Amino acid sequence: MLTYTISSLVAVVVVTLFRFVYRRYTTISVSKVPGPPSGTWLFGRVTDLLRADVGELQFEWQQQYGPVIRLKGPLGEDFLLVSDPKALQYIYQTSGYRFSKPPVTRIFLEVLTGKGLFWAAGENHRRQRKVVMPGFGVSETRAFIPIFFRTAAKMASLWRDLIAESALEDQSAVMDISSWASRATLDAIGEAVFDYQFGALDNSDNPLSNTYRNTLNDTFSKPTNIYLLATTVFHMMPKWFVRMIIRDAPISGLQHWRKAKNMTEDESLRFHPTVPIINRSPTTDDVLPLSVPIALTTGEVINELPIPKGQKIVASIASYNRFKPIWGEDAHMFNPYRWFRPDDGTKGTTLGMYANLMSFSAGFQGCIGWRIAVLELQAFLIQLIGNFELTMTPKSDKVRRQASVVMSPVVEGEREKGTQLPLTVRAVSREEE
Repeated sequence: MLTYTISSLVAVVVVTLFRFVYRRYTTISVSKVPGPPSGTWLFGRVTDLLRADVGELQFEWQQQYGPVIRLKGPLGEDFLLVSDPKALQYIYQTSGYRFSKPPVTRIFLEVLTGKGLFWAAGENHRRQRKVVMPGFGVSETRAFIPIFFRTAAKMASLWRDLIAESALEDQSAVMDISSWASRATLDAIGEAVFDYQFGALDNSDNPLSNTYRNTLNDTFSKPTNIYLLATTVFHMMPKWFVRMIIRDAPISGLQHWRKAKNMTEDESLRFHPTVPIINRSPTTDDVLPLSVPIALTTGEVINELPIPKGQKIVASIASYNRFKPIWGEDAHMFNPYRWFRPDDGTKGTTLGMYANLMSFSAGFQGCIGWRIAVLELQAFLIQLIGNFELTMTPKSDKVRRQASVVMSPVVEGEREKGTQLPLTVRAVSREEE
C-alpha cells in the first residue's frame, strides 16, 4: 500500500511538471509578467495570502508591480492577480461566458450547493439565471423592505433591553456585532426569501437554523451579508461626520440623513468587500485589454496581454476597490465623503453591479441578490444609526480581516473563537444626535 501511494504521488508530480513545461514552452505564456518572488514550490504564495490580513499583500503588490501581476501558485503554476479595471470589465462583462469558474471551484460548489446557479456555467447558467431573475427585480426586492425594517427594529429593541440590564455606569454594553448581524440577517432573509421563521434573534432551538449556521461555520465562516453589515456598523458615522454633511452638503432636510447613510454604506462596500477575490479561467486562448500598460521582465511594454486557455486568473476585488486611478490618492482611507466627489468611482471603465464597485462581482455571473443585500443593509443602518452610538473596545483594536471563502473579522490571538467584532453600544436619544 505504501509503495502504491508513493508511486501515485510520483506520477502526479511527473504529470504536473510535464504539463507545466509543455505549456510554458509550446503555448502562450504569462511567465514574463512581473510579480513577487515565487515562495515555496509546493504552495507558492498561497500560504502568505492566507496568513496576511485580507488585501494587505495584494495592495503592496499592486503598488509595486501594477494592476496585473504574475503570482506563483501551488506546484509552481503561474496565476494572474488582476485588478486592472479594463481587464476585469473584459473578463466579467464584455466576454460573456468565455471566462468560467475553474473546475476545482465548481466541484466545491456542487458539493456545497448542488447543481444550482452558483455551480452553473455557460448556457446552463444562462438558463437558470433567466428562471430566477424575475424574483430579484426592483419591485420584487422592494417588497422585502418592511421585513428588513421589522427585523432591524426587533434587534434594536433587544439591544435596548441588554443596555438597560447592563451594570456599566454609562448605560452601555459590549456586544459582538458579528454574532448579532449573523442572527438578524438569518431571520430577515429566512422570512423574506423562504417565508420561514428561524427565530435566530430569540436564540430559538431551531434545528434548521442550527444546521444552517454550522454549515456556514464549517465552510464560509460567515455569509456575505453578515460581514457587510458588521463592518458597516464598525464604521458607523461619527457625530463630526454627520455635522459636516448637514453643514456643508448642498442638500437639505431628510436628504442630509439619507445621503450620509448611503455614503457610509457605499464606502463600506468599497473598503470591505466580503468576497475579496474571485477565480476565473478562459475557455479559449484570449487577449486581455489593459488600462495600464505592463512592462514585461524582458523590457517590452504591452497594452494587451495574450493568455492561454485554462490560465488561472484571480480577480482581486479588494485591490480594484482601492485602485488609485479610480478612487483617488486616498483610496486606502475609509472616507465616506469621497462619494460627494463627482468623479470618484466613475473615472474610465464602468464595472460591477452597483456603484462601479466589484463587491457584488459583475456581468452575467454577478450576484443576482445585490439589491436585496443593499436594501437590507440600509434598513439596518437606519435603525442603528438613529438609535445607538458605537465605540471601540480594547479588543476592537485587535480585529483583523481573516481570509476565508469570505472575509471575516477575527480578534488577533483569539482565532479559535471564530468571528468576533466587539463594540461598545450605547443608546442615544434624538436630542443627542
